[in-house]
Amino acid sequence: MTVRTGRGGLPRTGGTMTGDLTMAAGAQILLNDGSASAPALADAAEPTKKGIAFSDTGSAGKIEFITNGAIRCVLDGDRLRGTNTAAYALITVTPTATTPSMAPNGRQDSNSGHGWAGADLPTEIAGGIEQVRYSPTGTSFTGGSTHSSFANVRSVVQSHTLAASTSSVLTLGLPAGAFVLGVGAIVTTEVATAT
Repeated sequence: MTVRTGRGGLPRTGGTMTGDLTMAAGAQILLNDGSASAPALADAAEPTKKGIAFSDTGSAGKIEFITNGAIRCVLDGDRLRGTNTAAYALITVTPTATTPSMAPNGRQDSNSGHGWAGADLPTEIAGGIEQVRYSPTGTSFTGGSTHSSFANVRSVVQSHTLAASTSSVLTLGLPAGAFVLGVGAIVTTEVATAT
């Protein structure tokens, strides 16, 4: 940054600014790339440990976020990702049932992760194929592109009024073809007394 010296100005080689810096529209503050140990934009209290650096590596360039002297995450093209080999990524795409916007290993496997099939319908994706869909009414599992049918996992809640006789039949309203893992029942009795 170039600041004029003289009355009201800062020396070119350092100094402290006690007021606001106002710049004309379109003006820029130009910084060197910096590094993990010397961020271009740094915290005054710990300038070698916390800040932001820039990298021209790759076609889009990178913005690197640094804490404790190490790059922790990188804004890289279309994603915010971690720095290790198998790092997570938040991907700036419109998610679909088969396109994830969150990937647990976004650096190496960006077509597997968490997607979205519509309102209240998050999905789990493997290899660009929807495998699990969650909904307010239950969870669906699919075999992917080779199996178009879904297996639905849900709870069925049903009420029944006891007949005024010694026996009463409750028919469970399970979906056709349901694979029942367990059935439970809660019986609530109400006793009416005559006066």
